[in-house]
Amino acid sequence: MTGLGTALDKLNGQIKDEERAIEANAKHNLNSVQNSRSPYDPSQPPMASSDGIIILDRQLVDEIVRSYLPEIGIELEDIAAKDRNCDASSHVMRSPELGMSATGPSNSIRELNWQLYKLLKDLAWEVDNGARVLSLAIADLMDEDENAAAELVRLANQIAQGTPTDPWG
Repeated sequence: MTGLGTALDKLNGQIKDEERAIEANAKHNLNSVQNSRSPYDPSQPPMASSDGIIILDRQLVDEIVRSYLPEIGIELEDIAAKDRNCDASSHVMRSPELGMSATGPSNSIRELNWQLYKLLKDLAWEVDNGARVLSLAIADLMDEDENAAAELVRLANQIAQGTPTDPWG
C-alpha cells in the first residue's frame, strides 16, 4: 500500500506544479495588461496622416456605421457578460490537500477575467461611440445635416469625460 501512497503523493506534487504554472501565467498576463496600457487601450491618441487626404465612400461608411459597428458593440457586450459569469472556483472545489488549495489557481484566473471584463466593456463603449462620431463626422463633411456639427461637438465633449468603465482603476 505504500507504493500507492507514494504514487498519489507524486501525482499531487505534479498537480501542484501545474497549478502553480497556471497561476504564474495568469498573474503574468494580468500584470502585462495592467502595466502595458497602450496595446489594450483604444483611447490612446490616433495616428494622423500629415497628407490631409480624405477618402470617402459614403455607402461603405453607412454600412460600417449602421451594420457592422452596432453588431460589434453588441457582441463585445455579450462576451463581457459571459466573461463576468465565468468563475472556475466552484467547478474545481476539492479537498485542500490536493494541488495548491481547495480551488487551485482560480483566484488568479478570476482576477484576469475581471480585467478582461473591464477591457471588453470599455471597448464596447469605444465602438458604440466611435460609430456615432463617425456617422456625425461624415454627415458634417457631406453637409447633409446642419445640426451634425453641433451634435458632434456635444458627443466629443461627452466622450472626453471618458468611459463609464475604467479598466485601469
